[in-house]
Amino acid sequence: MFCPFRTKNQTDEEYNLICELYEAKRQCMLANGVKILKSKDYQTYLNYTNEKYGHDYLKHFRKH
Repeated sequence: MFCPFRTKNQTDEEYNLICELYEAKRQCMLANGVKILKSKDYQTYLNYTNEKYGHDYLKHFRKH
């Protein structure tokens, strides 16, 4: 896995700190049995939600 939180304004030091925190969270999730889903893993659930509740269903839960 890689840290996806790189911005243009960050120094390498800031980015490395974020990566360390990201990795610590990932290790905590793995130690506690949290399954990390990839897009191919959750596509089935997304398709089901779209078929059952409609295409715009998930938009109701996003901040505007």
